[in-house]
Amino acid sequence: TFSNLTDLKKNTVTSKPYATYEPDYWLLDGNYKFKPNDNAHVGLWSLSQSNASGVFSVPPQLTITFGSVQSSDGLTLRFASASNDYADDIDIAYYNALNVLIRTDNYTPTSWEFSTGQAVSSFKKIIVTFNSTNKAYRYLRLTGVDFGDLVVFEGADILAADVVEEINMLSTELPVGTFDFIIFSSSEDFNIFNPAGIYANLQENQPIDVYEFIDSEMVYIGQYFLKTWVSLSEQKIKFTAVNQIGLMDELPFYGATMCSGDMLNTIYNFFYGSNFTYEMDSSLENIFVYGSASNGSYREVLQQILFGAGAYAKCTRSNVIEILPTPLAADITEHEYTIAKSEKGITSSLELKPLVTGIEILGHSFDDNISGVTFFQKVLEAGEHIIIYSQPVILTSFSGCTLLESGDLYNYVKINVASTGTVTLTGDQYTEHLRKYSVYNGTLPRGTQKNNIFIDAAVADDVIETLTQRVYDYYQQRYLEKTKIFGKNVVVGESAIVDTLSNRQISGFIEYCATDLVNGFVSNLRIVGDVVSL
Repeated sequence: TFSNLTDLKKNTVTSKPYATYEPDYWLLDGNYKFKPNDNAHVGLWSLSQSNASGVFSVPPQLTITFGSVQSSDGLTLRFASASNDYADDIDIAYYNALNVLIRTDNYTPTSWEFSTGQAVSSFKKIIVTFNSTNKAYRYLRLTGVDFGDLVVFEGADILAADVVEEINMLSTELPVGTFDFIIFSSSEDFNIFNPAGIYANLQENQPIDVYEFIDSEMVYIGQYFLKTWVSLSEQKIKFTAVNQIGLMDELPFYGATMCSGDMLNTIYNFFYGSNFTYEMDSSLENIFVYGSASNGSYREVLQQILFGAGAYAKCTRSNVIEILPTPLAADITEHEYTIAKSEKGITSSLELKPLVTGIEILGHSFDDNISGVTFFQKVLEAGEHIIIYSQPVILTSFSGCTLLESGDLYNYVKINVASTGTVTLTGDQYTEHLRKYSVYNGTLPRGTQKNNIFIDAAVADDVIETLTQRVYDYYQQRYLEKTKIFGKNVVVGESAIVDTLSNRQISGFIEYCATDLVNGFVSNLRIVGDVVSL
């Protein structure tokens, strides 16, 4: 019952073995731990054990359903690596978009990690049935699922590996996470001139999952997508990759009208039809987002939506984009991490950020009080066309074309014109309303130079006051601790209390982490917050 399929989706399954009362399982070497009360991150466990022959009386099944039709070079299943427990008899069935069975195979794995090596195309659902385990009286433990033909780099193969994780708590921008690494390979598979090698088959945006061993536990660092690869020599190849937010820069978004829309539906519609995956904190679901986001990339539009909702996004230590409410240091009741002086490098520094004396936000909201407006009329040639609106409207009628794609969220329509002729689009036009709200420091000493920040954004009338105050409060967190730590697993977006100068501590959130994964897991952190006394 403590299984969580989200762990498989996000690739956040622990490699720690948990102590159970399965026969001959609990090795008394000190590595087996008792399961925590929550967040066990075990992936998928069966409800019952196999019998004396290792056979399940009712075989557990995993159903994987995709949002669109897929093709894959194979399927890889990962079981319990610490104890080498696995399912040794499995059936894998593939179904098409009509839910018709198109292929079924039986496999007999011989290790905790198993790849089918079977290419299958045009499927939308997979059902995996686990018939038996390699040892008697065992729970099924499934810790990972991968799609495609996998290539693994580890140990001495990796000459350098650096990951940069960064967030912007206010969403005034949406930083991109990066992963750069250099591998050594004497195999012809990575010869740039080999037409049949892996190098020749590399594709842009190919996913890369990154792991690191920290205190003997395999920790998931995140998923990145290949952008460039360069041969530095006969055996050395350098790769650069970005996270999902980096991919968003490449996909155009033709504008969004967010009029009286709550975050639950706004974010759902924003991501609908894309290949990006997300999770949103439930506390944000009923926050209303108003306004019209300008045309741009997915990354730019998401940034505008998040700012207006008082939220931020992070894409670290998982393979999904997490959308969370913007926190303040004053909100912290218990810190995730404590970083003592003994854990810090000698190059640590403490900065006082510039004083912000005021925040001014110009909010935009809209209502549709003008109906029947012809907002597009033009002779178009036969074929498909994308019409981008000059201002927010709701399409109500059209002529001279067939409609391929439209929606209240989007400031465009996609149409098909059968033969050259006049295309007319009519709709309800939104009227824009502007509202400025400000928060200033009223207790400044005489002569203090003003430093007011002005932000023009799509912000709902009923949240603009709260949002402006929160932005102002964030900028009053003026302490920036920069420090280096060694071998400590910390996560961007989580809270930390850090020993600093003059027998004081900084309480705040980790907003930046650049880690050398090869040379001892050395991380350079930036922590923004308030000062507290010891």
